Amino acid sequence: MNSEVTNVLSPINADGGIDLRFKGDQQWIIEQIGPEVIDALRDFKLKTTDLENQYGSFAMKLCHAFFWE
Repeated sequence: MNSEVTNVLSPINADGGIDLRFKGDQQWIIEQIGPEVIDALRDFKLKTTDLENQYGSFAMKLCHAFFWE
């Protein structure tokens, strides 16, 4: 669980790898917010991703109407 949150909070290096310079700060944040908030944020991420997948094609149709019609 914590590694998933750490990956999300970590900046990315120029080579695409995770920048671990802030690992201590990230661990402190994780300890402060606790598992309930982490679970709620994970749920939020999953639900928003599901909505994006479900309705993304409609956004594309709207863009298509503006730019190609």
